[in-house]
This record gives sequence, C-alpha cells and structure tokens, in this order.
Amino acid sequence: MTLDEIKLKDVKWYDVLNRFGLRIGDKPWARPGTCPICHKLNSFRFTNYQAEGDWICKSCGAGKGVRLVKDALGLSAAEFFAEVRSDSVYARSIGAPIVIEDEFSPRKVARKLAKIKQVEQKMVRARRGDGVSTYLTTRVPGLDVTRLSGLSFVKSLEFFEEIETDGKKRSVSRGFFPAMIAKVVDCEGKRVTLHRTFLSRTAKQKAPFDNVKMQMGGIRKLSGDHIPLVTNPASRVLAVGEGIEGMATVAVAHDYTINVWSMLNAGNLAKAAISRDLFDLVIIYADFDKVNKATGKRAGTAKAEELKVRLLEQGFEVVIYYVHMGEDTDCCDVWVHCWNRLGNFLNRLRSKRLASNSHNPFRILSEMMDEKV
Repeated sequence: MTLDEIKLKDVKWYDVLNRFGLRIGDKPWARPGTCPICHKLNSFRFTNYQAEGDWICKSCGAGKGVRLVKDALGLSAAEFFAEVRSDSVYARSIGAPIVIEDEFSPRKVARKLAKIKQVEQKMVRARRGDGVSTYLTTRVPGLDVTRLSGLSFVKSLEFFEEIETDGKKRSVSRGFFPAMIAKVVDCEGKRVTLHRTFLSRTAKQKAPFDNVKMQMGGIRKLSGDHIPLVTNPASRVLAVGEGIEGMATVAVAHDYTINVWSMLNAGNLAKAAISRDLFDLVIIYADFDKVNKATGKRAGTAKAEELKVRLLEQGFEVVIYYVHMGEDTDCCDVWVHCWNRLGNFLNRLRSKRLASNSHNPFRILSEMMDEKV
C-alpha cells in the first residue's frame, strides 16, 4: 500500500479531523462556527458534502480536508495521509490515486465564464457616492474609492444562501442586494474570477446573512492570484495582505503611492505570484489571528512568514508589518481608532510620512497617538 492508493472519499473525515484536534464533531455544521484556520467567529462550516472533508470559510475560502489539515495544522498531504494509513481504523478502504482538481475542464470553465459575464454586464466601476464607496468609507474613513482599481459596483444582484435539509445541500434565493465586485487576476493581469461582497440595502454594512463574501468559480482555482487595489507602474514597492477592506486601509495609509494587492485569504497569500521584474520591495501586512491551539501558530502570520521566506529566496527585499490592537484585530481597527482620536488626520500622516520617507505609515500613526495632540 502506498500513499497514492488512498482516495479522499475513503477517509473517515469526522474521526480523522477530530483525532487531529480540529473538533469537527460528527455531522455537517448547520450553522457557521469558528474557523480552525483563521479563527474568525461565525465564519466556518464543515459540510463534507462530497465526502472529501469539504468545508467553507467566508474569510479563507473553501476546500477539502487535505487543505484544511495543511492550513490549520501545517501538515503536508503526504504527512497527513501517512498518519491516516498508519491506523486502519481511520481509513475505510484502499482504492484509486488521490486526485485534487486544480484545473477545470473546458466545459466547466465555459459554464463558469458564462456566469461571470452575466455579472460583468451589470458592473460599474466604483465611484464616490455609490454602494462600494459607502461601504468602504464606513470601514476606512478618509478613503477615496476613485483612487482604487479592481473594484466595481452592482446595484442589484441575487444572493443565494446554501442551506442543508435532511443532509441535502441546496441554494435558496434571499432576494436582490447591492454588491461590491472585485476582479481577481493572475500575475500577468489576466482575469481569473470575480469576488462578490453582498451589501445591506443602505450599503453601510454587509448584507444580513452568513457567508456574504463569495468568490465565483473561475477558469481555475486560486494559485497566488490577487485583486489589484492600487496599480502604480512608477513604484517598485508592493504591499500584499489578505482582505479587501484591510488592504484598502493600507492603500490610503500609503496615500496610494505604492502598488497594493488583496490576496483574499492566508493560504493564497502564501502562494502570491509576484514578478521580480516589476518589484524590488514587498511589504506583507499580516493578519493577527488567534493562535491555533493545535499548531501554536497564528494562521495569518504563519502564512506571511512562509511567503517572506520564498520571496527572499527570489531576491526580493521583504518586510512584514503586524498591524493590530490586540487579538483578532487588523489595519481597519487601528485606522478607525486613530481617525476618531487625531485631528487633521490625513494631512498630518501624509506630511510625516513624506518627511521621514517611511514605508511604514502605521508606525507613524503609533507615534502620532503617543504625542496625543
């Protein structure tokens, strides 16, 4: 028996994942709970709907049990299946080789592209006063959405919520809502897919449902692809991080002078495809997630460190900034905190950043807060 002879469907996923300390339970999750990867509350559901350890997180994306173990525990597929194979009680049978689909068939790609084009026909580039601007400026005061690229607005888009009844999964329409649409591209700027964030009727917050951040099926699965929030060909500095809102904060903090990418989740951040021909310095903004008790690591910072090691090997200059105000906080929290306590906020930050020629505006914010003026 070899590793390649184990099928995903032959693994007793509930038994195995609980054995590894992930506390999945013994049945599909009816309601969202804490994600074992990013540790965000009410974001994760274990569905196992294809009997392959299937799960979804509104922050990390979706995947199968192999990826869950890899991202939550740091175990490679080989290490994980070696553990599974070593104890027959955790595997039901032996069969064909493991196949994890990274590329889609031409028919599946065509079907996914047709859905993407339906959304693209409704998209209008984000501008002042629209739903994208309303939502993002609520999260990031002082943001000028017209200085960002890669974001569009759809006034009305149907939201489908996935529910389970009697063990069967189905999609139910919850009506039409405004949505922020982000274009996900590869390192050459070619579209891979679209990412949707459904908003409330007023667009001041997210729509009142779970899992309102949804990546559409694209030409393939994400592999280091990104949302280009700021594109400045004159700059050879690139800032990368996970979420759209957090990286929009980074964009305005840097006064839109450097390139800024959202990588959507920690796993994809670690895979970031960055051209050495275009950039010299890469600034990684790491999410300060809760510590995973099983690994003793924070998913966001661990993946940021993983990316740093790879980029240094490729000849980049790399720094990591950990911007937070305590457990499970991010750039947005720090930004709003400073905005509410400092007068003439943006002008002071801009002048101090230029005077010091600093690539760390959040350090300057900390100094401004210490001045208390």
